[in-house]
Amino acid sequence: MNIVEQAWANKWNQVFGMYQSKLDALHGYGRTGFAEALSSARTAATHTGLQVNATGAAGARAASASPPTAYDSLIKEASTKYSVPESLIKGVIKAESGFNPGAVSCCGAMGLMQLMPGTASGLKVTDAFDPAQNIDGGTRYLAGLIKRYGGDVGLALTAYNRGPGKVGSLSDTKTARDLWNGLSAGARTYAETVLGYARDYGYTAGY
Repeated sequence: MNIVEQAWANKWNQVFGMYQSKLDALHGYGRTGFAEALSSARTAATHTGLQVNATGAAGARAASASPPTAYDSLIKEASTKYSVPESLIKGVIKAESGFNPGAVSCCGAMGLMQLMPGTASGLKVTDAFDPAQNIDGGTRYLAGLIKRYGGDVGLALTAYNRGPGKVGSLSDTKTARDLWNGLSAGARTYAETVLGYARDYGYTAGY
């Protein structure tokens, strides 16, 4: 191994050690552990001249900031209309369809924000493949879920993806924390993945 190869090997070992230590400590981080661990790993990678990527259920996420999208004007309009951060809307779109307006899931969800037929109908969306209607309807639906769960974005995102019935409802005996703790690992991963994408677009709020 020459001097250059040895230098890169040393840098990689340094980054990997930091990254692994964060992953080992995830159980103590609570609800935002994955995102925080990944953020710390990225910071370490930046300082050593390397990039670290993490792969989850929704695919790999680049370490660098994400570029503008082709739907920014529609997203901004929906954001202003329903008081949902643009970055969060973009995070949902990236996770749900990868910004493909013609996407159709195996369950029949359609368009950029993957609206189910029944949901689209209830939102008065007549063409779920029309970006303007899809983004407006999907953002309105997400805004309603955020309100339903008292501002808890993690629960709202999970309900967006799996349906409110799979998440449950807040009550005198069930807090947001109780509902979150009752979710499956896959459901939590989805919410964390969307929030990670949203942070790439500038999202700074927590749950």
